[in-house]
Amino acid sequence: MNKSMIAALLMTALPAGVLAPSVLAQSADTTYCNALSTTHDRYINANTGRSNQTPNAAIERAKQQCASDPAGSVPVLEKALKDAKVSLPQAANAAQPSSDKAYCNALSATYDRYVTNPNMGRGNQRLTASIGQAQAQCASNPAAGIPVLEKALKDARIDLPPRS
Repeated sequence: MNKSMIAALLMTALPAGVLAPSVLAQSADTTYCNALSTTHDRYINANTGRSNQTPNAAIERAKQQCASDPAGSVPVLEKALKDAKVSLPQAANAAQPSSDKAYCNALSATYDRYVTNPNMGRGNQRLTASIGQAQAQCASNPAAGIPVLEKALKDARIDLPPRS
C-alpha cells in the first residue's frame, strides 16, 4: 500500500481536520512526481525517438523513487524536462489547491450576494446552469470554476474578491 492510498483511506476514515497536513502534502508530492515521470516517458523517450538511448541512471532512479522519496525525485525530473524544453505537468501549478478552492468559494459567495440576491437592486436574476456548475466545481475542481465565475462577475460589473 503506497502513501497516497493510505492518505485516501485516512481521509475517508477520520473526521475533517484530523489528518495531518504532512500526509496530504506527501500524497500530493508523490502524485506530482508520478506526473513528472509519466511526462518524461511520454515526451522525452517516446516522442523524440530517444527510446533507443541508454537511460540516464539518475533520472531512472528518480522515477523509481517517486513513492518513497518524492522530495528528492521531483527536482531531478523537473530539471530533465526543463532541459528538454518540455512543459511541466499541470500539477506543478496546483501547489496551492486550498487557496484556489478558497478563491473559488469567495467568487461563488460574491456572485450569490450581489447578482442573484434581489435585495441588491439587480432584480432576482436566475442562476444559470453554467454558473451552478462552476459553483459546484469549487469543491472538486476550482481551476475549472474560477474562470466562469470571474467572467460572470465581470459581466455583472462586480469587483472580484481579493485572491489570497
